[in-house]
Formats: sequence, structure tokens, C-alpha cells
Amino acid sequence: RNAHNHPMRPKIKPSAEDCRKLGAAVQAAGLTGLTTRKLLNGESPSTTLVYGGDRVADQSPAFTDTRKVRDFISAAKKKEHPDGMEFDGQMDEWEVAAFMDRFGRRLTFASLYCDTKSQEAFEQLFIELFDVIKRITGETFKLAPFFPDAKCHIIMLDGEVAQAVGLGNHIDELPIDISKPVIEKLKSIMRLTTQEEIDEWHQFAAAQTHPDITNWYRQKLANPWILPSVNKFLSNITDENWDITPNHSNLVETAHAGRNAETSTGVALLTGILQARERDNIIAGELTQFEQNGILRQRFNGSAEREKLSAKRRISRMRKTTTRNEQITGYEALRSERDTGVADHKASIEHQKTLEQEIKLLQEDLKLDKRRTDLREKINILRADIEEEKAGRRAWVVRQTEIDTELASLRSGPLAGTRINGRRP
Repeated sequence: RNAHNHPMRPKIKPSAEDCRKLGAAVQAAGLTGLTTRKLLNGESPSTTLVYGGDRVADQSPAFTDTRKVRDFISAAKKKEHPDGMEFDGQMDEWEVAAFMDRFGRRLTFASLYCDTKSQEAFEQLFIELFDVIKRITGETFKLAPFFPDAKCHIIMLDGEVAQAVGLGNHIDELPIDISKPVIEKLKSIMRLTTQEEIDEWHQFAAAQTHPDITNWYRQKLANPWILPSVNKFLSNITDENWDITPNHSNLVETAHAGRNAETSTGVALLTGILQARERDNIIAGELTQFEQNGILRQRFNGSAEREKLSAKRRISRMRKTTTRNEQITGYEALRSERDTGVADHKASIEHQKTLEQEIKLLQEDLKLDKRRTDLREKINILRADIEEEKAGRRAWVVRQTEIDTELASLRSGPLAGTRINGRRP
């Protein structure tokens, strides 16, 4: 054999046909949000169709190197979007959402993106939003307090300050050494209905000396819109509009979760916008179909039905919370019994040693005068006491085993992962 013969080198460079077929798969899958993993791991049905059910590497061995596939996708995106899909800065997304009883579903009407949270930025966002509404509908956006015929009664916002360090959840995040009565008193601002009650609440909050409460209250005074946003008496919203408005923004918050599940997170800004547009187009098509056929995806999904389901969930959570609290109380009672029993067990041993020492002294005295029957009686009484101590300790050993078994069962079962220590007093 010729000593210079060697195996043929692998075809590491994709052929024109390989590139054409992969390009067809990429175009069929769509560039928006496309990744190497989605294209190669069966997450894109178009890849399966283009390659007849085979893996890409089966028909194009050169694309076994996933870096080549990644470069191919990047080049395709660069060709379609020469300026790239990213945007400088950390972008946040805000959604304008509402529940449409007509279609029995929540709809996202607009998505707003911005890299800052200043007052000027929010003002510009609303200017852009209202301008888009006018361009699409041909009418100026109307709000009930300013236009009697307006269909929109209020605009519910997250409230950046309130959301970050605000009233609701942040009260429960105050240090654990603040007692429950104080926490409940601070929360009561949401239920107060007279100026006298409001004044008394301010006096209570101002009189607190805990630094965290002081900072919490100072932040409310520095942002005078926070308390009126959670108290009907202080708010300028009419009673009618207040009563028909939910006291939470879960509608939009769940819209975030739903949108994220459909379009993923952590993607480039343009990718997120394009994915949102694709999803909105699909929803628009569904709404058109509902209008034409008169068949809703969920017939009983109106506000009343959703509130009923929400109430059921709250009741279920309350039951679970009650059960868990009872289990925690039982756990703490068992642990307290164990601690007391262990201490009593040690004390019993020490007491037995004392009794045995007394018996020794009495026996020494008895050796001097064996006719002392009173000494014998005392010794017998002390020995009976020792046996009683031993019996008590034997019973405790059995009980301690039972307690340890119950504690272990609770910790590995219903209380697994539950914080036992540090509950608010």
C-alpha cells in the first residue's frame, strides 16, 4: 500500500444544496425568535417537513456543527434586519389590557417599551398611546371624569413607587419584629371612611418609633397620591366608579404572564415586538372568527364567572392556610412538649442522684445504730421515689419517640419547605 494514503477528509463545508434546504427550513419557521435549538430539536414543525422527518445532520452532515447553523441563522437575521434587533439600554414593557365581555376574554391593546422610569418618560408614553388611539379609532381618548359619555371610567396603573415600596405587599415585608396588631393597624388605611379615622391613623403611624415603619410612613407622605389610590374616602374617583373597579391589577399582571409564556422572555427588543405582533394578529383572526360564527372559545368566561372562580380560589387558599396554620401550631406544641420533656428528663436524673446520695447518708447512720427503724423507713421511701423517677423517664422515652416520629412526619409531609421559625408575633 502507498504509505501516503489516508482517509478522505469529512465534508465540513455545507454544499449549496445543504444551504438551500436549511434556508427553506429557516424561512418556513420564521426568523422571529428563531434559535438553533428550536430549529434542530424538533420545536419547529417546518424543519421536520423540509427534511422529511430526518434530522438536519442526517441529510447535511456539515450542519452537525451547530455553530454553522447558528451562523446561518444570524446571517439571515442580519440580511432582514441590517441594523440589528437589539436596542441600547435596559428595556421595560408596559401593557394596556382590559377584559372584553363581548368576547369573554382579556385583550392586550398596546405594548409600550421604554428604558427609563422618569416622569417625563411616562408622560411621553401616554402621549404616544393617546395619539395611536386617535389615529386608529379617529376619536380622542375619553375618560369619564372629563367626558360624560366616556366608556372608560378609570385608568388603573401599577404605580411604580407603590409597586416597589408601596402599601400592599410591602407592609407584609416589614421586619418580623413588628407585631401583627401594628401591621393590621397600618393596613386599616384601606378601610377607613371618615376624616377622624384618617387623622387617628396618621397619628398612630407618626408615633411609631421603629425605623422601618418611620421610613415606610415618610415615603407615603412624600408621595401623596399613594394613600388616595387605596382609600375610597381620600380618592377623587366617584363612589360609583370606585365600586366597579377591582382593587388589584391582576388582570394586567396575568396578561404579562400569559404573553411571556407565548413569546418567551429575555429576547432582543425587536424580536419581542415581532413576536407580540404575530400573537396579536392571531388573536385578531380569532376575534373575527367569533364575530362571523357567533361561537366563543369559552362561553362562560365573563366578569361574573371569573369573579366566581376567583372567590373559589380565595376560599381554597383560606382553607389551605387554616389547615397549614393548625399544622404549624401542632408542630410547635409538639416541639414545646419535647423541649419540656427533655428538660424534665435531665432534672429527673439529677433528682435521682440527690436521692441516692441521701440514701447513702442514711445507710451510714444505720450502720451506727441498726435498731433505728425510722431510718429504714426513710430509705424505703427514697427508694420508692427513685423507682417512680425511673418509671417516669421510661414513659418519657416512649413519648419522645412518638413525638420525634410525628415531628419528622410533619416536616417531610404537609410542612415540607414551610418556614416554622420567625412567624410574626
